[in-house]
Amino acid sequence: MNIKLIEEYIPSHIKELMDDRAKEKMLEFAGEIIEANKELNLTAIKTEKDFAEKHIADSLQPAFIKGFEKIKVIADTGSGAGLPGIPLGIVFPDKKITLIESNNKKSGFLNKAIKNLNLLNITVITDRAEVISRDPLLNDEYDAVIMRAFAPFAMAMEMTCCLVKEKGIIMYYCSEKQKQEMPVSGKKSEELGIKIKEFVKYSFSEDFGTRYIAIVEKLWKSKKKYPRQYAN
Repeated sequence: MNIKLIEEYIPSHIKELMDDRAKEKMLEFAGEIIEANKELNLTAIKTEKDFAEKHIADSLQPAFIKGFEKIKVIADTGSGAGLPGIPLGIVFPDKKITLIESNNKKSGFLNKAIKNLNLLNITVITDRAEVISRDPLLNDEYDAVIMRAFAPFAMAMEMTCCLVKEKGIIMYYCSEKQKQEMPVSGKKSEELGIKIKEFVKYSFSEDFGTRYIAIVEKLWKSKKKYPRQYAN
């Protein structure tokens, strides 16, 4: 892919986040995904427009959430192809980002990509989120956790809420349908110590449609029984 990917297809407010270095790195990252996708199922997206909107622009949307500038340590859970973590790490080299991915082949790709792109602010952990959440060194470690196409909301909250510091946030990408199905409150939310603060609505084009990022606050420490184990 070439600079056309950014100049023609990235929305202007997203493009303003990127200096020349970031644009160059983003194109290199696109090349890494395309090459690895020949063997790994990283993405089904084929066109440059879809790649620009659904991968690059979508990954950078959290930058417009109120208070994002104060967030310094981020976990991208279920990172897959490194989305949204790697684009965020490219544009914001001052932020420390951990990519959490349980699939060995995908985490191998992530390690290779960040090495090739020389992204010193990004690291990879190969394990399940609920296992990492029980690690004393990582429990309550992150200012924010971001999830894009990870797991159903209730499961995702349980698997990741222990990673977030008190007063930190979880950013959960969702569709209109998913938004309507999310519980606003309840016993489970109280036990996890979380509360949905707001839904940030956005769209890049008619083809892209309307999407949301649920902003979930970590109010207090989760009950010790969480997270439960979801897989062996």
